[in-house]
Amino acid sequence: MYYWVNFSRRINITALLALLLCTSCIGRLHFVTPKLNVISSTTSGNQALSINIGGTLYTATFEETVGTYGSGANSCEGHNGGDPWSLAIGGYVSSIAALTIAQGDSDCQITATSVRVAANGTDALYTPTSTFTFGGAGGTNSFGTAVAFQNGGTTYFWGNMEVSDYTFSGNFTMTLQTSNDPGSTSPSAQSAYVQNVPLANFAVTTSGGEVTSLAIGGDGTTYIGGLFSYVGPYTGGGVPVDSTNGTPFTTYAKVNNTVSAVISDGSGGWYIGGSFTSIGGITRNNLAHINSDGTLDLSWNPNANGAVNAIAMSGSILYVGGSFTTMSGSTRNRLAAIDTSGNLQAWNPNASSTVNAIAISSSIVYVGGSFTTMSGSTRNRLAAVDTTSSSNLQAWNPNASNTVSAIAISSSIVYVGGSFTTIGGTARGRLAAIDTSGNLQTWNPTTNGTGTINALAISGSIVYIGGLFTTIVSTSRSRLAAVDTSGTLQSWNPSPNSTVSAIAINGSNIYVGGNFTTIGGGTRNRAAEIGSDGTLQSWNPNAGSTVNALAVSGSNVYVGGVFNTVGGQTRNNLAAINSDGTLNNSWNPGPDNEVDAIAVSGSTVYVGGTFRNIGGSARNALAAVNDISGNGTLLSWNPNAGSTGTISAIAVNGSTVYAGGTYTTMGGTTRGSLAAVDATSGSLLSWDAKLANICCINPVVYALTMVSTNLAVGGDFVTAGPSATTRNRLAGFDSSANLLSWNPNANQPVYALATNGTDFYIGGLFTTMGGSTRNYVAAVDSSGALEAWNPGGSAAVRALALSGSNIYVGTSFTIGGVTRTNLAELDTSGNLQAWNPNPNSTVRALAVSGSNVYVGGFFSTIGSSSQAQGPFTVFDNQ
Repeated sequence: MYYWVNFSRRINITALLALLLCTSCIGRLHFVTPKLNVISSTTSGNQALSINIGGTLYTATFEETVGTYGSGANSCEGHNGGDPWSLAIGGYVSSIAALTIAQGDSDCQITATSVRVAANGTDALYTPTSTFTFGGAGGTNSFGTAVAFQNGGTTYFWGNMEVSDYTFSGNFTMTLQTSNDPGSTSPSAQSAYVQNVPLANFAVTTSGGEVTSLAIGGDGTTYIGGLFSYVGPYTGGGVPVDSTNGTPFTTYAKVNNTVSAVISDGSGGWYIGGSFTSIGGITRNNLAHINSDGTLDLSWNPNANGAVNAIAMSGSILYVGGSFTTMSGSTRNRLAAIDTSGNLQAWNPNASSTVNAIAISSSIVYVGGSFTTMSGSTRNRLAAVDTTSSSNLQAWNPNASNTVSAIAISSSIVYVGGSFTTIGGTARGRLAAIDTSGNLQTWNPTTNGTGTINALAISGSIVYIGGLFTTIVSTSRSRLAAVDTSGTLQSWNPSPNSTVSAIAINGSNIYVGGNFTTIGGGTRNRAAEIGSDGTLQSWNPNAGSTVNALAVSGSNVYVGGVFNTVGGQTRNNLAAINSDGTLNNSWNPGPDNEVDAIAVSGSTVYVGGTFRNIGGSARNALAAVNDISGNGTLLSWNPNAGSTGTISAIAVNGSTVYAGGTYTTMGGTTRGSLAAVDATSGSLLSWDAKLANICCINPVVYALTMVSTNLAVGGDFVTAGPSATTRNRLAGFDSSANLLSWNPNANQPVYALATNGTDFYIGGLFTTMGGSTRNYVAAVDSSGALEAWNPGGSAAVRALALSGSNIYVGTSFTIGGVTRTNLAELDTSGNLQAWNPNPNSTVRALAVSGSNVYVGGFFSTIGSSSQAQGPFTVFDNQ
């Protein structure tokens, strides 16, 4: 059974999340088609493996102390026949890889005699390909690479080295068992596993959206509603995509925040810079190297302490600029040089303020930004430094009057763009050309007064220009233009409808990124490819938010920005996610405003909210559409909650649909925010709860739940029924609209209800229930009597869901010194459970189906690595 609760108030995002690894309780998470990369193990003491799942790194610890081997050449003595060490992903410990340690003259060795992998309940036995050194005589146990096995001709390794990818659908478990355990006298079975992490492949809405309602259909389809315009998979802030069709890589290290700069490494990979703190769950501060297969280069880690805005490469040296003040722990003010092995170079020009752009010609590094000194000498926003020595500040000194944001070099001419209006005291409208001797050129394609330049790229004799401008050379050009090196404006005119922030050229085609949604006469969300003739190409990555950086490497393009999703689709306020976690491509009703309530009955999806149009037809706050089998087509069902009405809750019982919210009429007949409608025809039924509030305030219904044929109602009202009987914010009705004796009596609004048929769990803004203290959450029985369950929330509860003896609550708690932020799992005694996803803002919708917990709200991150999941995510909490 599942429950949904829907609300109409919004709360801003404020907190961050934590990722929990637990070694004493059952595993809670399985992954949809995960990619697992075993990265490393500890060298001594507690054994650990770091596992990369869906681009996020988790560390699983084996809590068994391993000492030394002893001494002497033949010193592999130790415990024989030890219980297994195990690693469980998903909490299913069902497969065994039997290992033996062979005693040798100088080394102990582990031999993997078999490796048994369980995927979706089916075991597969793999034969190891070789043996590996386990440790040296008299030395400390280093674990080493313990297992190798083959599958389909590919060798996979388990242990202390990087490994190739391998993929299994569903739950995956591997257990390693030693028959000889050095240095331990009585080892016991230990397991380590990952929990509190969302399922890998579920689609998410772009950050900034809100998911305030959700429901799960009988076929496993998840319907989400709220206030959003785009839905796509979580990709992080940087993703490699195919250069032909824009399809994102399926496996790559995900960046947890903004990517602002990217450059090809010349070998199919990329160097990236920005404002981020982890990649694939591994700490990387603002600067990293991505391998050609999309994985993080584990050996390259310069560690910038501030944002990186620009990267350029000359030979084996990378020159980076930004707002950082240290690199690799050494002082480097806004400019630094690092070799391709990750070593910081002595080069240290010391810019006084932010660097935005870098370009290299011969042995000279040209730098633009907002600085006013370089190497202690005055250089206003433009400077040149010799690559051989940072002390070799060049005489080149164009003297820009304001910020420089872009630099491109062709032959001996340096083209610059930004927000300046003069160069060397001569008028230049945000664009200028200076030769390498520092002489201002006549090239002067002035943009309009607010037309800041963000990006420049050169192909042959054409300079491509991107920014905020709407005219250039006194001619209309919307944010993107081409000017030849003589200053002549070209006919090329893709005309994006918003900012361009990045340009990359690949042969005759130009890739552009920014904040636009149309370009070249077609729809393209923030990234597009334009031919040299100005025609829009088919390439369409479809980014969820602004694209700031682009770089081409072979057949791939790396796309970076402030987005957290690429490869999604436009979905206005309502979407369907298939049971495999992918966005349904056909189901797209497109209501014109927020959806706050969803209920599924058979093949019909009932939706409510604040919309006035859906599926291209008028519907006042309440509508019905076909499920995915009918592609979301709008049904004729049209109860009509009035031109100002809103719907916050829907419940279906057989042929009756109950709709609660804030309205005064339904179908033109008076109803006080709660009505019953025929599920097929949409006709208003005679059933009338007659809710009322205190004088002059309309009643509000926020929550509905069915118990057999009876309806429990929560909201903000004080009387119910034809006799205006007192019912403070909670009431119960039978199918004839008779008021039930059930009367829990909350002192403030009720936002959420969930029941198992016997117990009712209630959430809201209240601080008393039935005259007794209950902060924001309470439980009553079927008679309305208050139960002892009293966990005491820290803030208003806006969502609840039940699963057996577990209650999921959308609020914060501190119980027994243990804190849960914005989302918690409690038992029927009010005890907090180990599950701790810790979303960084309000949870507004919860549902449970099988082992999955579906969560919607205003949050943007899940996990201690702050990896954005958008305001919708799913957990397996089996």
